[in-house]
Amino acid sequence: TTGTPRGVMLSHRAVIAGLMNAAFAATIAAMIEPPLASANMNVVLLASLPFFHVGGCQGAVLGSVISGQKVVIAKGRFDPLETLRLIEQHQVTRWSAVPTMVQRVCDIALDSPYDVSSISSIGYGAAPSRSELAERVAEVFANLKAVSNAYGLTEAGSIFAMNTGGSLRERPSSVGRPFPTANLKILDDIGNELAAGNAGEILVRGPFLMDGYWNDEAETAKVITPSGWLKTGDIGMLDGDGFLYILDRKKDIIIRGGENVYAPEVEHRLEAHPDVAEAAVIGVADADLGERICAVVCLRPGKTPPTIALQDWVREALAAFKTPDFIQFSGEALPRNAAGKLLKQAIRENYFSDQVT
Repeated sequence: TTGTPRGVMLSHRAVIAGLMNAAFAATIAAMIEPPLASANMNVVLLASLPFFHVGGCQGAVLGSVISGQKVVIAKGRFDPLETLRLIEQHQVTRWSAVPTMVQRVCDIALDSPYDVSSISSIGYGAAPSRSELAERVAEVFANLKAVSNAYGLTEAGSIFAMNTGGSLRERPSSVGRPFPTANLKILDDIGNELAAGNAGEILVRGPFLMDGYWNDEAETAKVITPSGWLKTGDIGMLDGDGFLYILDRKKDIIIRGGENVYAPEVEHRLEAHPDVAEAAVIGVADADLGERICAVVCLRPGKTPPTIALQDWVREALAAFKTPDFIQFSGEALPRNAAGKLLKQAIRENYFSDQVT
């Protein structure tokens, strides 16, 4: 989503450290909440994430090797109906995906002919998720025992924070506490460490980090500090109990009239509208306010709410300055990469290339 793909060099040590982190976190969660243990017995995993992605490679492939679980690999790009079919055919017990994939499956599952009662555990991550998603998942998958929301980067070798069980029920939009081997801090734009409750860039350090980008020392130096901290490029916040919340990509923050607007917050509010299937929000240059908030909305079949109704919907829950100034409607699913992340540059070019005031 940020330009030309880069190769990430991960040492054997980094990969093992990441896998042990995840195994440790799952073990501790099961000790605290015993029902989670039964969700990890005799696992049949449906892997929906691409294998060049840390969630697909380390999470699905290598995680399955060390645990001995069966893996079901879907052919081609993600398809919600095919996902449901595979769950029934292979009696899948655990599904690993990104929030958008989970939401799209939930949207059609109750009206589909497929039986999803075998699912006992669902894990998602790689993008900010709506707090309502965990509730929706529990509604669709009746025999669910465990849901987990995690955070990591390919540059970080694996996930390094995970939220599940009672902690996820209490803090459904959090990705959990960092793992014991993960040092984490939140910095402002000039490098000052921020206290709990303040949003800034997430930096992480630990034995699981990459050695660098393949044949690109200049880019490596931009993201790894001399003292070994990885600049994630993500904006996040720690609460008073050490739980991490992902707010946005640093480069995607919209500054409207001097106020910071995090696009996922507006996207999640739009997607909470019963007529909206998905939404993307970007900032477009404006001579008066600096940037205007622009949204592209994909509606559910047969729905036609006017722009003003969606703007009022956002305004009811969020500050007025976070309300989209312009809304475009798309008749097809919004463009995403193979990892399920919105392609904001493609959205900008396709819908708002002339929207500069």
